[in-house]
Amino acid sequence: MRELPGDINAERMTLGSCLLDRDAILAARHVVAVEDFFIPRHALIYAAILDCVDQRVPPDIGTVSSQLQKDGKLDEIGGLAFLTELSAEVPSAVHVEYYAKSVADTAARRRLIEMTGQIQGAAYVKDAEAVLNELQQRLQLERRIVTGVKWKGQAIDGHDIWNRTYPPPVYTIEKILPAGTFLLTGKSKTRKSWMALNFAYAVAAGGTALGAFQALKGDVLYVDLEMGERRINRRLKVLFPDEPPPKGVQFVEEWPMVGRGFEDELESYLQSHPYTRLVVVDTMVAIRPPRDRSSEPYEQDKAFAQQLTDFCHGKDITLLLIHHSRKMAGTDVVDDASGTMGLSGGVDNVGSLSRTEEKDGGLLRLVGRDIELDDDLDLKWDGQFAQWNYQPNTTDMLSPERMLIIKILEASPGLYPKQIAERLRKPEHSIRRLLQSMKKDRQVDNAAGQYYAVDMETAASA
Repeated sequence: MRELPGDINAERMTLGSCLLDRDAILAARHVVAVEDFFIPRHALIYAAILDCVDQRVPPDIGTVSSQLQKDGKLDEIGGLAFLTELSAEVPSAVHVEYYAKSVADTAARRRLIEMTGQIQGAAYVKDAEAVLNELQQRLQLERRIVTGVKWKGQAIDGHDIWNRTYPPPVYTIEKILPAGTFLLTGKSKTRKSWMALNFAYAVAAGGTALGAFQALKGDVLYVDLEMGERRINRRLKVLFPDEPPPKGVQFVEEWPMVGRGFEDELESYLQSHPYTRLVVVDTMVAIRPPRDRSSEPYEQDKAFAQQLTDFCHGKDITLLLIHHSRKMAGTDVVDDASGTMGLSGGVDNVGSLSRTEEKDGGLLRLVGRDIELDDDLDLKWDGQFAQWNYQPNTTDMLSPERMLIIKILEASPGLYPKQIAERLRKPEHSIRRLLQSMKKDRQVDNAAGQYYAVDMETAASA
């Protein structure tokens, strides 16, 4: 009996190319699927590569091995040594699409061989009409599987939700800029665009924003609908006087409005630039369609903002929308935006930037569904580096959950994260992450894995 065909060399070359060049998977993923790989461990590696891309992490030997380790599959594929071997076999990733097509074509031949054998077997024992009906049903089933036409229940029991463990929210910039829609408002001359540029290059470099908050490294799209290339040029030379800025921030001066091509254009861009973490729209009014005078303004604003929020759902990107404040000062962050409160209600998170009476002083007020620092941040303008910097105050960092952890550690010094999580009835991974952040902010300390509260007066004077 003849063996089913499998192009092992093409499979290895496809995987090696993807490990060698982060952009190789962008060509391969449209050609070959996980199911097309003949060797099981090759399929596991390819699935891990795709998982990395879905998480907006460029695949390489390190990131893919970490993903396989997390899935409990690293030893099954042969460990880090096998990934290194695959990468070393490929001199260049330029031919990845050729190899991927060979893998896909060989997989199609295997399916055809299997299907032919099944047809022959059925024809020996069933009449022609029964065989044809069975094939038709199988084709319809395959079509439903491929197109995803399968009903899934929408109702979930609260008991089941309680028992689930969800991954922590993704922060493009720790504590202040979660994934999702973020509406940044402020009056004219409050330097909102400078703040957005600071965010953009912090993300591109994997550095800090506002001089204090760690950014998640990734690519940035800056949709500039107000400044123009000449002004961007001047501002970049202020930010980077001695050498060009780091790569990873792309500017565009034209973009369609929401509902008139905005979503399709951005979806296409993200497909071509899968490592994008942040998209800045400066300013939001340029992408908002004209109002329909026959409709209620609040509902229109809410629907407009909700469209953008729905678009961002599940993409792990931040869509930063720069918008002007209303002429009269708002009493709260959410009513500061020009327009109705529907804008604030339709986005995930809101920030309001204002100047203070103190020389070069500023205030960033934050509120949102996932913002860890749900508080006001004191800022100071640094004219030399043309950026707003956060002026830390120890009490700014003390959310109710942090205060509770400090009280627990004051009463019982030397607890492990698991013990703290049990007392708070919180997932251990969330508490570990929070403790690491608190240690960075000098609110707790640890030794041999045990945590202790830090005297706040000592921390403030340090």
